Amino acid sequence: MRAGADRRLAALSLGLTRWQALRHVILPQAVRVMMPSFVSQWVSRIKDTSLAYIVGVPEFTFLANQLNNRLMVSDADSCSSASCI
Repeated sequence: MRAGADRRLAALSLGLTRWQALRHVILPQAVRVMMPSFVSQWVSRIKDTSLAYIVGVPEFTFLANQLNNRLMVSDADSCSSASCI
């Protein structure tokens, strides 16, 4: 944390405003530090949504067909209710 304060003070001593120091000095360094965890989280989200799609869509269509067979309702009703979920 101290290195960030030193860099901020150095930028201010060069005549940069607070916002210029934030934009040109502090944020670029912070983004370099945070980028690996952001990419890791993004990859995890993509993998989780793909798994949910693979498991979820066949399950919901099967349940919609079961509902259609039991209640003798139209296909549009059961499929639309399954797609809303």
